[in-house]
Amino acid sequence: MPEILTDAYLLFTFVFKQALSGEANGDLKKYKADIARYFPDIEELLNWGRYCTHIGFPDRFTQRILTQESVGFAGVLFSSEHNQTFRTEGSVAKLERNPADKRRFMLNIDGVNVFQWFRNMARKFLDKLGLQPREPKQSRGRSRSEEHTSELQSQ
Repeated sequence: MPEILTDAYLLFTFVFKQALSGEANGDLKKYKADIARYFPDIEELLNWGRYCTHIGFPDRFTQRILTQESVGFAGVLFSSEHNQTFRTEGSVAKLERNPADKRRFMLNIDGVNVFQWFRNMARKFLDKLGLQPREPKQSRGRSRSEEHTSELQSQ
C-alpha cells in the first residue's frame, strides 16, 4: 500500500479513536482540516472506494485499486446507470490520474473509462438480443452490488 494511504489510515484511526473516547472536544474539525491539507486526494479516493464497493468489487480489490494497482478480475459488476449486472470473464481495473485534470482520478476497466465500459457492455448485451440500444436512464435505485461481491474472482 502506498505510504500516503498508510499515513492517512493511521491519521483516520487516531482521529476516530479520539472522537469515540470523547477526547476530541472540537478537535475533530481540526483533524479533518489537517487530513484535507496533508492528504488532498483522500476525499476523492474515498469516493472512488465507495463507488468500487457499490459496483461490486470486494474490499480486497478496492484497496488494491485505490493504490492505483492494475487488478485483474473475472465476475459480475453492477451498473446503476443500466440497473443491470454485467459479467466479464477477464478484465483489468485501474485507477489513474485524469490526464485532463491531474487533481482528479478516473477508473478504467480494460483501458476504458468505467462508465463507457458499462455502456459498451450494455450495447453488446442488446446486440446479442437483436435489440437496438437506447439511452439509459440515470438511476439512483437500489444497490444490488452486495449480491455480487462474492462473485468476483482475482486473476
